[in-house]
Amino acid sequence: MSTPITDAAYDAVRSFTNEEQAVDALMEMRETSRKLERENAALREDKERLDWLGSLKDQPWLCWETPLRLNRQTLDAVRKEAQP
Repeated sequence: MSTPITDAAYDAVRSFTNEEQAVDALMEMRETSRKLERENAALREDKERLDWLGSLKDQPWLCWETPLRLNRQTLDAVRKEAQP
């Protein structure tokens, strides 16, 4: 599996030649890690939405007509209402 973002951050840290470059590379790696964590959190939320949606059967609001008007906010609102 290719990991270009992580590989680029690693290369930046590995190639420094002085302390200032090392600090800059470390800060860049920190920002890259934060970005990846945020993306991962968003993907996990989408997975939870899809898992929840896939577990439902015969729901009147679940309509697959064109155009499909189902979005994250709608799913979150319906999930919240459905919680015991």
